[in-house]
Amino acid sequence: VRAAQSTALTSDSVIVVSGGARGVTAACLHELLARRSAKLAILGRTPLGEEPAGLDVFTTDAELKKALLARYTESGQKITPIELNKEVGSILNLREVRTNLAQLEATGSTVIYLPTDISDAASVDASIVQVREELGPINMIVHAAGVLADKEIHKKTDEQFRSVFNTKVAGLQNLLHATQADPLTHLVCFSSVA
Repeated sequence: VRAAQSTALTSDSVIVVSGGARGVTAACLHELLARRSAKLAILGRTPLGEEPAGLDVFTTDAELKKALLARYTESGQKITPIELNKEVGSILNLREVRTNLAQLEATGSTVIYLPTDISDAASVDASIVQVREELGPINMIVHAAGVLADKEIHKKTDEQFRSVFNTKVAGLQNLLHATQADPLTHLVCFSSVA
């Protein structure tokens, strides 16, 4: 039996990350790139649109809710509390993604972000083709995409289970299939502590 040979990442290594623009994955990527720059492609579900003009001065959840509610009221439109929470959440998520991407780029690494549905093989395939065109062959996959549906498994609905399962399992299968011809040397999978 031969021991597996260790392959170190270099500054030319291309890393594809699913779900790495927010949360703990972004923090882990920052730590990795602080040690060694690389070429990073993040496949995320948050679209990188623009937030509504004039909201950049509001930083907290409460400030954003108050400002958005005032805008809707002034324009004679109605918004439910659920819709308001969703809109504020989208703005805060977008801000977090943009901040994290800027911090990752500040390490000296090349960073691209591609909105991708990791559970959709065609979406993953298209993103991987773009990664190869922009950065080169892929050397490492970090599969960290996940869906929050925190409940004990026997209390989950079938749809909640499918959503979580498809993101983790089908998402990994899609990534591995799309990169089967690439010179992969590293594979890292994030699970859920929940």
